[in-house]
This record gives sequence, C-alpha cells and structure tokens, in this order.
Amino acid sequence: MGAGCTDGAVTGDVRRGEDLDAGASSDTAPIDTTRPDLSSKDMIVSEGRDAFPAGDVALPPPRLCVNRPPPTGKSTTALLSAVSLSPAPEPAPVLPGSPRGLPTAEIARRLAAAFWNLPADSELVAWVAECAPRYPSDMALLAELMLKDPRALGGAKAFLDRWLGLDEVARLQKDDAAFTPTLRAAMQEETARFLIDVILSERSTLPELFSRTETFVDSELASIYGVPAPQAAGFSRVALDATRRAGLLTHASVLAKTSLAGRNQPTRRGAFVYGSLFCFEIPPDIVTTRPGPPPNVDARAWLIAETASPECRQCHGMFDPIGLRLDDYDPIGRAKLGPSFDPDIQKLGQALGNDEEAFRCFTVSWLRHASRRMLSASDPSVRYVITESRTKGGRLLDVLLASAASQAFLEN
Repeated sequence: MGAGCTDGAVTGDVRRGEDLDAGASSDTAPIDTTRPDLSSKDMIVSEGRDAFPAGDVALPPPRLCVNRPPPTGKSTTALLSAVSLSPAPEPAPVLPGSPRGLPTAEIARRLAAAFWNLPADSELVAWVAECAPRYPSDMALLAELMLKDPRALGGAKAFLDRWLGLDEVARLQKDDAAFTPTLRAAMQEETARFLIDVILSERSTLPELFSRTETFVDSELASIYGVPAPQAAGFSRVALDATRRAGLLTHASVLAKTSLAGRNQPTRRGAFVYGSLFCFEIPPDIVTTRPGPPPNVDARAWLIAETASPECRQCHGMFDPIGLRLDDYDPIGRAKLGPSFDPDIQKLGQALGNDEEAFRCFTVSWLRHASRRMLSASDPSVRYVITESRTKGGRLLDVLLASAASQAFLEN
C-alpha cells in the first residue's frame, strides 16, 4: 500500500477462500468427476444416501425411538417437547450397521460436540444407541432434538467463536468504563441466544439473521441498546429500533470486536464482513492500526481522501463502503444519535442475507465447525448440504440438520 494510506492500511492479497483452497487436498472422499459441475444451482446431490452403507433403496420415515428428546442429564432439568412423527409404516429394507460404520458412542460424541459443545455422557450414548440411526433422516431428527435442548446454547457460542471470532470479545479492552467483564459476557450470550432463536424460528433464513430487530438483553446490554432494562434478572426478549438495528451485524458483540479501544475503524468493520460473512481469505496483517483523523475533521471524508490512490482503492474500495455504513455505532456498539445516521441499515442487512456467497459461507463455516475439518466451498459435503437445504426452502435449520448426515460429519 502506498504511503498515503494511513488508517486501516490494507496490504496483501484478498481472494475468495475457495480460490485459495483450489488444488488443496481434502480430508473427505475425492470429488466424483462424473457429477454435475460444482457451481450448478440445480444439481441433485445424493450424498445423504451415499453417507450410509446401502444400496439404492427408498429411505423410510425416521424410527419412532427418536420421538422423544435426548436425556436432560445433570446439566438441566428442562423437559422438551417431542417432535411429532407419523406412525412407522410396514418395515422397509434395513440398512446394515450404523452410519459409516461408526460406533454408537462416536456418533453421540460428534453430535454432542457439534450441537452442544460438550462431551457425550453415558445417557446420551444410550439414547443414540436406542434410536439406532441408520438413515439421513434419522441423523437430522437427532440433531433437531438436540438443537431444542437448552445445552444447544453452548454449541451456538462455540460456532460463533469459530465463524465470527466472538471469543475475542472477552479479551477486548476499551476506553469506555461501561465495557465491563460482565457486559462482554452478556454480548456473547446475546448473540448466541439470537442465533438459536433465528434457527428454530419459522423464518429460519439468512435474511432474517441479518435483518431481525428482536434480540435478548440483560440490564447492562439494555443500556447499550437504549431500551428499558428487563424487570427480572437474566435475559429477556426485546424489540430494537428498526431504523438503527438490523440483525447480527449490528449486535454489540460484532461492533465491539470490529473497532479499536477508543474509536471506530471503518476498514476493519468492512474487512470483517468480507472475511467472516463472505469467506474471503484476508491476510492477518491486511488491516493495520494507524493514527486516526485529526480532531474536528470529518472521519468519512478524511478516510476517503487518504485512500484515494488506485493502489489503496483495490481493497479500501471493497471494505470501506460497508464499514462506513457501520460507522454510526461507537466502539462498544451504541448507536450514535443525530441526523447523520445511515437510514439504509436494514437494506444492508437484506442485501447480505440474500447474497448467495453469504449463504455458502455460512454453510461452509457451520460444516467446518460440526465436522472439525477444514473444508472448501467446493467440497462434496458442502454441495450436499446446500442442495438439501435449498430444496427445503433455504432454511438455516436445514443447513444444520443436513450437516449431520453429510460425509464430512460421518466418515472416519
């Protein structure tokens, strides 16, 4: 970057993650070159069946033993509502063995790690053994029941740490005295509760994730969002100002993570969107910390002027337009008051939510978390999960459920 580029200096090469993964070895089965092109939107991928030892047989409805929730164990006493299933028909051909030949304890371990971020205790192993999952639909229903368990909040936190790096919030230092350790923890919990609530809602879609104005706050977070504190201790659902909040991107956790100790850095916020929400590979040193604008100088005009050279605009032209639209929030996520507030924050959320690359990135990020494998966007399991979820309406819930039946999740 030229010498004229100061705040948020950008260096290095920015490429899509799948481009950098090209030619890299995959720890899943080799891609079948006889299948349709990877980019085809209307392809039908049969991995859900391929992931199980079987011939070409029709898949029956799930077994009745999954018609009850997993054991609550010692961590919670909450009882969960069972999923309503139709009675089983006449016995269909039975597939020999469990998925991919995995032992029951290993299936339970993987499910618990992905959806609860916990080890599988003996009760969970016994529950999975009783259900004896043999079909993709069995695995999806086990996953759905586990998502409805309160322990899924731990899985959501672990996923957000991996996807968005929100574990960094606990280590941030800010100049604002309101940024206490309890506020940092509340920010992380809010976003995890929000994610689970969106996934299990009727509108379980990516646009909902980036545009919903309802969230969960405790007394400290309420002051950040400018809403009344809950009357009871803990978290309560609240509706935020739709002109100033739009889903995940305007959560205090995300805004705090993408700012400096005492001021905003629009380039950092824009780079976060490209890196975390579009899965672009952005080198760690691409956004550097330089002195900000002089006092009494308009920050937007200053940043645009300082990065006007063609060399700088290569990256700043991508990051800064988004980052500047998020500049109406202070370093701990408060919305700034005044006439300068961007009126199109909801449009930004809808644009992100409707972007196909953002949907692909969410899928890749979840499958990496669930399978504990570094998968590329062209991996067969990613193709399978995207196709499965798209055929059912593109719900985020279906992304998570299909992942439990994917090759990446089940193979040894």
